[in-house]
Amino acid sequence: MELGYEVSMITIQAVLIILIGFGNILVIAAYFRSEKLQTTTNWFVVQLAAADLLVALGMPLQIAMFIRDDVVQDLHVCIIRYSLPMSSITGSVLCLLAISVDRYVSVIYPFYYKSVNVLTAKTKGLGVVFVWVPSAFVIVTVHFFGFDDRRPGDVGKKECDLQYVLKPDFIKYIVLPVFIVLSLVIIALYSRVFHLAGRHAAAIASLTEHLSVVSNPRLKNSPRQIHRKNMKILKTAVIVLGMFFLCMVPFFVVTGIQVYTDQIFSKTWMTIRMYTTVLLVLNSALNPIIYACRLQNFRREFQKILRLNRNVNAASPRPIRRLESELGSSVTVNIDVRCNSQPAVRHHIYSKTVSGF
Repeated sequence: MELGYEVSMITIQAVLIILIGFGNILVIAAYFRSEKLQTTTNWFVVQLAAADLLVALGMPLQIAMFIRDDVVQDLHVCIIRYSLPMSSITGSVLCLLAISVDRYVSVIYPFYYKSVNVLTAKTKGLGVVFVWVPSAFVIVTVHFFGFDDRRPGDVGKKECDLQYVLKPDFIKYIVLPVFIVLSLVIIALYSRVFHLAGRHAAAIASLTEHLSVVSNPRLKNSPRQIHRKNMKILKTAVIVLGMFFLCMVPFFVVTGIQVYTDQIFSKTWMTIRMYTTVLLVLNSALNPIIYACRLQNFRREFQKILRLNRNVNAASPRPIRRLESELGSSVTVNIDVRCNSQPAVRHHIYSKTVSGF
């Protein structure tokens, strides 16, 4: 390899290690520090951050390979170079799938979701099993069933590349199809959620034409405010998903071209895939930035941890904070309902704040 190429790759990957490690540790720390962030959805966000950290843990081996070729001469060390990212990708896809199911249930069955959306030790345990058992299985499968030593070169100078150490059939019939199927399921779920969310928005707009909310309409417990908050959570999840596919798809497309068109040993496609791998790794550094830009609770907790704003808790006006402390977790909303010529009927609705992402 050319010296300029090696230096650029080492520099890029060193910077990415710092960004991935710092950002995702910040996400995990924010979750455990703040009770507001400890929701079912955010538990899978933490698992996603852990999966991204797994990428960072494997990157020093990538850098070492550029510095000293003998580091990856051992077949299983060479395989670890690829099995760790594959395990991380599996964990990331499963986290995104879990988040999409969570958002789907919250929109399709809102009352049921509200009754069961309690983050217990059992829920956490099931989440960990759902994400990490398949991810660990990927590592085991690759090391025992998916590898094949076809590395060119003399002893001590063998090349370590994905296509040289993994069986083409393993990539062709397991890795790529599983990624495609899971991706299609996630996209289908989000498409359904957005369709129904649009219908809910129309229903709320129609309802407000017939209802007069006596209490302050800006209160976070009003139907419109709750819907807006849920939509922001949903849109943030879609942004995370979109960036994931934007970074992942080029790698899988190039890999697919190699295995399905017998271009496995093409140096040109290997070089192209190396650059798409950088894009794939970049995705692990983006999610914390998205949370900071889109989600106020995460942003405030980041500021507290980094001590960027000592007055984070003073963001809301005193009268509102006093009202919230007096009312606790419930707010009374008085609604006048007029049906035909019937006299107005005043109802009292008690609702809890919906906390999410």
